[in-house]
Amino acid sequence: MDLPNSSPASTIDRLQGVLVTQYMTTLMKVFLDVVMEILSEMAELAKRLVSTLGIGC
Repeated sequence: MDLPNSSPASTIDRLQGVLVTQYMTTLMKVFLDVVMEILSEMAELAKRLVSTLGIGC
């Protein structure tokens, strides 16, 4: 996979950049999934607390 007017080293650098970007995108998605799960659990706990304490009845 030779790109015109580029040395093998710069091609490797570009490929490494793409791989790092894909890895970071996957890592970011996993992180956001975890954050969303935590927020969902916190919302559920808040609902149970409100119903237990009878607030807003």
